[in-house]
Amino acid sequence: MSQHLQSHHSLENPSECPGCGFFDTGKFCSNCGSIIQNYKINLHYILNNIFEWEDKVTYTTLQLIKQPIPFLKAYMDGNRLRTYIPFKYLFFCFGLFCFVHEMFSLHDLYTDPVDVYISQINVYKNDVVFDNIINNFGKFFVLLFIPFYIISTKIFFPKSTYNLAERATAVTYMLGMLMMIQVVLGLVTALIHPFYFIKPFIVFGIQFYIIFILSFRFFGATLFEAVWKSVFSFVCIMMLFKSTMFGLDVLISFFY
Repeated sequence: MSQHLQSHHSLENPSECPGCGFFDTGKFCSNCGSIIQNYKINLHYILNNIFEWEDKVTYTTLQLIKQPIPFLKAYMDGNRLRTYIPFKYLFFCFGLFCFVHEMFSLHDLYTDPVDVYISQINVYKNDVVFDNIINNFGKFFVLLFIPFYIISTKIFFPKSTYNLAERATAVTYMLGMLMMIQVVLGLVTALIHPFYFIKPFIVFGIQFYIIFILSFRFFGATLFEAVWKSVFSFVCIMMLFKSTMFGLDVLISFFY
């Protein structure tokens, strides 16, 4: 676009947009949305950005906990000003989840290094490598929940008007909410160690709740239909996880 173009506003002293070269007045460029006023980066600017970002994370989390389906539908309809971008939200929550688990070594709470060493003496090397991968990178496998869920919805809700991107958006937000809840559960576990044995059941229940509430309210299934489709969807997702683990184990066996 030519640098000499001007907006339809009434222009007296137009400024050139540093992003696209468009000439306009006001704070934002009407062509690309960039800030066109020459603002200095100062403490006020930094703090304003921090609190704006924090407000979006807080708002998104509270809405997903209090009224997830109206929030998701509003986002699909274009109400996105106060919300955090879905995949950024997921990776932020996932990063926080990993930080808490590593910070408090939650995966080692009830692991005896001596027992681990003895158990590895009588196993094959590929099994040791597989166990190390799961222990060190197993948390990342939770991200597979997104494509696996999309596959299950294509099976059980093939006529839904929601496209693949919208389904991915919905489950991504819900998975981010799950990660945020696991952060809280992790902090509780760090304070009350026996809670370690209860936490997996709570996470399991929330995972099923996510599938059920999306089936019932997001895809609009009847209560009975939502129940049986959620059960089979959950089984389908778990089978895909198991198949992935089996495939990884077989792949490792070729190299070790």
